[in-house]
Amino acid sequence: MSRQGANLTATGVLTPSGLAEVSSEAVLADVARMIRHAFAGTPEGVADWLRVAGRENLRVRLESGRAVATLLRVPMGMFLGGASVPMVGVAGVAVAPEDRGRGHGKSLMTEFVRGLHDEGVAISGLFASTQTLYRGVGYEQAGVWCEHVVPLNRIDVRGHGQPLVPLDDSDMPAVRECYTRFARMQNGMLDRGPYIWARVRKFREKEYHGFGLRSASGSLLGYVFLHQDRQPDGRQRILLTDLVFSDLAAGRRLLAFLADYEMMGHDMVLCGGPTHPALFLLNQQRFQTTVRERWFVRVTHVQRALAARGYAPGIESDCEFEIDDPLIERNRGPWAVRVRDGRASVERVDRAVCVLDIRGVAPLLTGWMSPEQLRLVGLASGEDAALARIGTVFSGATPAMTEMF
Repeated sequence: MSRQGANLTATGVLTPSGLAEVSSEAVLADVARMIRHAFAGTPEGVADWLRVAGRENLRVRLESGRAVATLLRVPMGMFLGGASVPMVGVAGVAVAPEDRGRGHGKSLMTEFVRGLHDEGVAISGLFASTQTLYRGVGYEQAGVWCEHVVPLNRIDVRGHGQPLVPLDDSDMPAVRECYTRFARMQNGMLDRGPYIWARVRKFREKEYHGFGLRSASGSLLGYVFLHQDRQPDGRQRILLTDLVFSDLAAGRRLLAFLADYEMMGHDMVLCGGPTHPALFLLNQQRFQTTVRERWFVRVTHVQRALAARGYAPGIESDCEFEIDDPLIERNRGPWAVRVRDGRASVERVDRAVCVLDIRGVAPLLTGWMSPEQLRLVGLASGEDAALARIGTVFSGATPAMTEMF
């Protein structure tokens, strides 16, 4: 199937990747059926998910004019080194039950990855239901998604100070601005698009209510979105989609606000990276952290990904490495990264003494693994000094992500 041009098919228009958009109700019904069988969803839940996702973001792989596999594009970005790197997330990957085991998933993802490069998209991210499939098309672990359970009676931050106010639709621009300030400080946080923002206020059929803390001038210093999940004993778990703050005082005030739910609550559940700042404000380690998932990234356009990332302002350094990418020829070969004033220029060079598998570029980019660690697992090779220079250039905070998509 050609990946060039906008060719018409029985179901609609082919995208540059060779995957088709969903332009008929029959194909949309096929997609809903695949999603239900893949994720054991209810018809109502899947219909709601498709509505939020948007038909325009769905892609299907065709065989003889029939949809046999599907995925959802999630346009957004990822903050790395304080800069937003353009990213398209992947969700809802599914193959029709009767068509499984025939390579449709691999073909779907191969065409998708190549299409993202053709579009100029820097990186792609996903949560892997199976590592084998996604590693086979160049994705690799690049960070962890954790669940932190904090007993409400163990939140030892108190003080009522300035009152919080309920948030509504009119407050969302201020919420987004506050979130962006917070997210830029942490590698791996998402520069959210509409799909992710919709899940902050309603996730898996649960409604989340927002409360914010304003400065004297009216700007938002911090906020929380929470859901009171009633337990069989009549008490509650306080589920959070966001706990965001821009300074120490705001962080402490939000924790004190959450502690006030202790009269009818057991604990609060906060998801994110292993180093969420709110956990550092607790006086004791009286909480439980569980690694739920390791999220994956695929560098789809090497030059744009390396140039879009932010770098430590105090570093002036150059490094060179060759990239081996079996799927995207234009990513292959030796590259030079020259960092000045927090930004990088990325150029082709004649040779390099280090080699990175394309899978290894993702955990390097996010700061999840060092070049020396990548060499241990077979994703990098080269001289010690050259690998150390690469590590200096890409050093940064532990990657974190607060939501699964």
